[in-house]
Amino acid sequence: MSMGRRELKIHSLSSEEKNYIFGLFFTDGYSCIHKLGVKKSSLAYDVWFYFDSDKEQELAFRLADLLKKSGLNPHVWKDAHRRMMNVHTSSKSLLHFLPDKEVLRDDNMLRERFSKENSLLNLEGGLPFVAGLLDGDGYCMVRVARGRRYFGEVHRWVWVFSQYKYLFLADYFKRFVDSLAPGSTRTYRQANGVVNIRVLKSGITALLNAGIAKYSWKVAQWLRRANEAKIERRSYYNPGEVARALGISYISVWRRLKAGKIKYRRGIVARKGKPHSLSIHYISAEEVERLRRLVDREREIMKRVKEEGGMRLVDLAKTLGLARQTLHKQYQHGKLRATMVREGGHRYLLVPRDEAENLQKSEEKVEH
Repeated sequence: MSMGRRELKIHSLSSEEKNYIFGLFFTDGYSCIHKLGVKKSSLAYDVWFYFDSDKEQELAFRLADLLKKSGLNPHVWKDAHRRMMNVHTSSKSLLHFLPDKEVLRDDNMLRERFSKENSLLNLEGGLPFVAGLLDGDGYCMVRVARGRRYFGEVHRWVWVFSQYKYLFLADYFKRFVDSLAPGSTRTYRQANGVVNIRVLKSGITALLNAGIAKYSWKVAQWLRRANEAKIERRSYYNPGEVARALGISYISVWRRLKAGKIKYRRGIVARKGKPHSLSIHYISAEEVERLRRLVDREREIMKRVKEEGGMRLVDLAKTLGLARQTLHKQYQHGKLRATMVREGGHRYLLVPRDEAENLQKSEEKVEH
């Protein structure tokens, strides 16, 4: 193939890009030397990177662009059977440039020398290396507890780096993050030998302030989703916030919700990997603005009716000698004009003066 037999132009890559490739190779990379044929003496120097085809396709193409920048010709394709994105290149210079993971795993002194030579113990060199580790075997996700409302708030997001075979990477990751924010990581060991390093909120803040989003693709995606979640959350109100924004009681908002007069969406919670609807109501900003106009119109009508004068429906029923339910049914069927007035936490129907006088005259005619 034309994708191999190219020399690595190491000078075309910055030290940050080199360390980022190191981090990706330690987690998702593989290199080997093999013969091209049974009788042929020529060798192939293959370097492979494997990514999740559903979630990390963009990351695979980003790595391919870095390799192209260094003078190589990588080949990227999707393995539908294993659901993986493969990045492959054949280069002797790249294979010898990349570290031998097996040797570094067993040799502590060689590992320390490798870290010093590539400045992995410093912030400038270690940060892109940690970004490569996160992009390889880490994940940034949102965790929602049961029964909690879900809009993707940032404090419910977690960063975790997992490692099974090369545990020295987990030790390095923990040591680096703790150097930025002491005590900002937690270590969890599973029964199958997997070590998970969870980054707490203080560690996430320290890494973000250090500029890890400049190097890490997953962190950049996390920031984008977190900002979208913040914007989405600010564009929705719960019933209590709607009541405070409109200056009405919570009960008034709740009655409109139950009557279907307000459009809303349910809160979502993740239970056993499946989304479930909660009883929490979220009302969009557009709907709140529509309610604001409606409430203002109702207040204007109430003010006008009070100025014109009128009778309470209960008092009018007593004057006419009728049951209150009788007049209330006429109001519900549109046969009686009345306005709902809310004062001091109470509400009542106020019948305009002319409407009350017409009703009294009609009742007198019926009696005669």
